[in-house]
Amino acid sequence: FQTPIILLTNNYIQRAHPWTALMKAVTVSIGHWLLLCDWN
Repeated sequence: FQTPIILLTNNYIQRAHPWTALMKAVTVSIGHWLLLCDWN
């Protein structure tokens, strides 16, 4: 039920802000870095 809404929202954001993909990648990278710090 929520998946189509999320997909539509992502499409709208990507069309409105081309840098959203970059911000998403940075957020994921920071998340992985924090996970690595927690594991260590």
